[in-house]
Amino acid sequence: MRILAEVSWAKDDELQEGESAYDKGEYWILHYGLDYRIINVDDDKIAAVNFTVVICQNCKTGQLEKFLPEQIKILGSEIKK
Repeated sequence: MRILAEVSWAKDDELQEGESAYDKGEYWILHYGLDYRIINVDDDKIAAVNFTVVICQNCKTGQLEKFLPEQIKILGSEIKK
């Protein structure tokens, strides 16, 4: 079964008047995973932070990308052929 989702993200380029600050696209959800980042806690301390990401495939281009779960809206599913 494949799950279709709409993903939204903030635009990087300059906005025109009346234009939305977010872009949207349709993606197939492949699976969930963990990602991590190294952050500076203090001037002399660092820490590793783990968080959940969703691995998705763009419906049009086939490109794989990862998103945070709060960026995803489930649209539906279909039986994989």
